[in-house]
Amino acid sequence: MSDEKTFDKTVEKIKTLFQTTETVTESEAAGPSVPTAAAARSVFEDPTVRKKKINGELQIIAEKYSLKLPTDVKVVNDSVHGHIELHPLLVKIIDTPQFQRLRDIKQLGAGYWVFPGASHNRFEHSIGVAHLAGCLVKSLQEKQPELNINNRDVLCVQIAGLCHDLGHGPFSHLFDLLFIPAVKPDSKWKHEKASVKMFEHLVKENGLQQLMEAYGLKFKTDQNENDLVFIGELIKGVDKDKKDRDGNLKKGWLAEGRTEDKAFLYEIVSNERNKIDVDKWDYFARDCHHLGISKSFDHQRLLKFARVCEVEIKDEAQKPRQSICYRDKEAGNIFDMFRTRYTLHRQAYQHKTVNIIEIMIKEALVKADGHFQISEAIKAMKEYTKLTDQILEKILYSEYDQEKDLQDAREIVMKILKRDLPKFLGEAKLEKRDQSKVEGDWTAAVEKWNKEKKQDLKVDDFVVDVVCIDHGMKDKNPMDNVYFYRKRDPDIAFLITDQMFLPKDFYEELFRVYYKGPEEKLKEAQQCFDEWSREYFKPMPKCLILVYDKDEFGGNECFITGDCPSLDRCGIDVVRSCKVIKGIWKLYDGQEYKEPHYLLKEGDYPNPAAWGATNPAKSLKSVTFQIQLYEQVDLVNPKHETTVDCPSVEEQFGINGVRSCKVVSGVWELYEGRDYTEPHYLLNEGEYPNPAAWGATNPAQSLNRVTSFKIQLFERENFEDPMHEITVDCSSVEDQFGIKAVRSCKVVSGIWRLFEDPDYTKPHYLLKEGEYPNPAAWGATNPAQSLKRVTE
Repeated sequence: MSDEKTFDKTVEKIKTLFQTTETVTESEAAGPSVPTAAAARSVFEDPTVRKKKINGELQIIAEKYSLKLPTDVKVVNDSVHGHIELHPLLVKIIDTPQFQRLRDIKQLGAGYWVFPGASHNRFEHSIGVAHLAGCLVKSLQEKQPELNINNRDVLCVQIAGLCHDLGHGPFSHLFDLLFIPAVKPDSKWKHEKASVKMFEHLVKENGLQQLMEAYGLKFKTDQNENDLVFIGELIKGVDKDKKDRDGNLKKGWLAEGRTEDKAFLYEIVSNERNKIDVDKWDYFARDCHHLGISKSFDHQRLLKFARVCEVEIKDEAQKPRQSICYRDKEAGNIFDMFRTRYTLHRQAYQHKTVNIIEIMIKEALVKADGHFQISEAIKAMKEYTKLTDQILEKILYSEYDQEKDLQDAREIVMKILKRDLPKFLGEAKLEKRDQSKVEGDWTAAVEKWNKEKKQDLKVDDFVVDVVCIDHGMKDKNPMDNVYFYRKRDPDIAFLITDQMFLPKDFYEELFRVYYKGPEEKLKEAQQCFDEWSREYFKPMPKCLILVYDKDEFGGNECFITGDCPSLDRCGIDVVRSCKVIKGIWKLYDGQEYKEPHYLLKEGDYPNPAAWGATNPAKSLKSVTFQIQLYEQVDLVNPKHETTVDCPSVEEQFGINGVRSCKVVSGVWELYEGRDYTEPHYLLNEGEYPNPAAWGATNPAQSLNRVTSFKIQLFERENFEDPMHEITVDCSSVEDQFGIKAVRSCKVVSGIWRLFEDPDYTKPHYLLKEGEYPNPAAWGATNPAQSLKRVTE
């Protein structure tokens, strides 16, 4: 059979398959009693999806053979990925001065001065990212042709991966994180934006537009697809601050390079949603390889198990959006990826010696900026192309010896080369402490040391550095934004909530101190730091409050970690403002916990009115909350314990509901729905063997502490006005409101005790949130004359 006849026969088969899709659907709907091939197919694949797949594959074939261009690829042997193929257009981009510049920019900045193997640079990393970007997008194109990923999409994604780091300055992140903020404090310059500018400059300077168009790329807007804009968006992300003509922030799909149905393409090179992208896959593998640090994360498995599904993304999309998801069995592998990031930062990127060398390089660049106009180069890509790590050699061997700043810069570089570095004294975790305050306290500690020990340590001889280390999303769990699919339901995306073996904290700040003064004073400097840090960085207590004796956090201040019946020991008489750093506190108007009192959660309170009082506080105590939760009735283990609010017991503890509990301390609200969805029930201290014990029929799915109180009081039954509202205890409603008694009330929040006589004289009645039209409604025969909150 001739090639033409074979081709025609193949085309007819495809047409027949495409046209009979509707017929197959009707026969399947009839429900055949005997299993047929069509029925078997329908179980696994929707006919509509099948049509989309056929369309997608035909478009790829048509596009592939419509371009009469050389298809010779270049094969490169990479130290991490082995032999990789590069598209001819990628080779043309690589062979430009703008890209070759990356050979002279170290991937790990000053890391090479500490780790001899870290000699790799941005050049090979960029090629590796282009390779992985191509692998991922081609895998999706092959496995899911219904996504309509065309060859233009593939090429754009590869180019973005190749050019995503073109904007890096000398010593990589040192330039935009340390140097630029030092010389241009108000600048919002980032290397991602510079990468886009450098890419546009590269295309123009090397006349690549015509060649790119020959390969099918479109530079003019065509059906909302502008490839130059698209590549830029892939590199720096989509601008979320776009505004309409009225100056309001735009909503919906904001990208201009591709339509919303291809949103998943924006997650390949730089993924802002969950930080899983090929850029990280390459530098995790490459950095571990060159640093000699082992890793358990395997990016090859994620390439195999990546799939696009429709996902409802909260606070981001108004409708389900196509997003890259992963097989559920890869959850551990993905967490290993985030843990690898943390390990690399802890052991290498934020190594104490690497950091101090980077600080010294920054200082040298700042000193030399006036002469070499280093910071001005970011304004013109032609000048920026000349700016690489070799700037240190220019500083070191400059012929201009008369300039004081340049001499100082040269001395700093020489110290680095001679390994004459500031000595590391130690580090400590900041936890929730304010960075600027800790720095000020350290300065005060040095001055105090000099005074008490009669020494002359100079504050300027110490270098303070604050290091932030996380798993990719600051203090959030990055796994909370990763969607998965199951083998049996490959199109249904879901979040995994029962994550095990997670760290207590996903984010930490380290306070580091170095000493660069005279060698003979190093011992004294070390003693000064050790004495201060031992006292200052004691483990943070469960409850911590910072109080002031003036409004707006002014006057004298004092940290308090425990019950305080009198403020005498704090050196202040009253509390007029405070910051609750940790825990929940009761502030009392009188000494020795004399009522009334006010309950304060974590936050800032600039004056007594902020916590509901008219007078300043004279005593205070911490309030503890603790509850033990059980998935089974009758308090059967396993037991789960918490001291804080919990919007979902399934996400936090991996249980499908609370069926019994023990309130150890405090007052708690249990809700039948997630995220504190009604109905809810208030629980005082005690044991509750089943939901009926707290008045419910269903198990609880969320819970929170009762820390707010409000009640509306009426002198007449059935809530007849006037109404009197109160949030604190009341020993006499007649004295406070001028009414004889309370005959009806509405408990807005909290639990209250109502007493029949003034001054909390029994009998009393316990009222939960709700409406009480008369005394009989709360179980009494007489009206109430005093009332108190239930806080413990």
